Amino acid sequence: DQHLGDDDPFFLIDLAAGASGGWGRFSDPPVAPEMGLRCCIEACVFEVKDVVDQARRAGLAIDRLTVLGGGTRSRFLVSLLADTLGIEVAVRPDASWPAVGAARLAARSCGWAGAAADTDVTVVSARRERGEPTARRYLDYRRLKGT
Repeated sequence: DQHLGDDDPFFLIDLAAGASGGWGRFSDPPVAPEMGLRCCIEACVFEVKDVVDQARRAGLAIDRLTVLGGGTRSRFLVSLLADTLGIEVAVRPDASWPAVGAARLAARSCGWAGAAADTDVTVVSARRERGEPTARRYLDYRRLKGT
C-alpha cells in the first residue's frame, strides 16, 4: 500500500504562490522524491474532495466519479481518489482523447443509449480499511492549510 501515513509530510497547495514560482509548500521535507510526488498527488485529491463535498452540500448526489486522462494511469491516484471520496471511481481508457471522453460522458448524462457503454471502463472501489486513515490525513491537511 502506497498511501501516506500519519507521520508523513503534507504538500499544502497555495495557488496564489504560483505567481512567485511555487504552487505550495511541504509541511516537512519529504525523505524521497517519490514521497514528495505522493504528497502532491494526495493534496490534489484532497482538493477534489473539497469540490465534491461542496457539490453534495448543494444537493447533488455523487456516488461515482468518472476520470480520464494520463493521470489515471497512476494506480495510487485512482485508489486514493476512491478511498478519500468513499465512492467508486470509473477510469475510462480515453487517456489520449479527453474531448472524446467528455463528449461520451455528456451523451451518457443525456441518456443517449449506447453513447458511453461501461464495457471499456475500469472501476476502482473505495476500501473501507483505508477510510479512517485517509480521513485523518484529510483533516490534518485542512488544519495545516487553515481551512
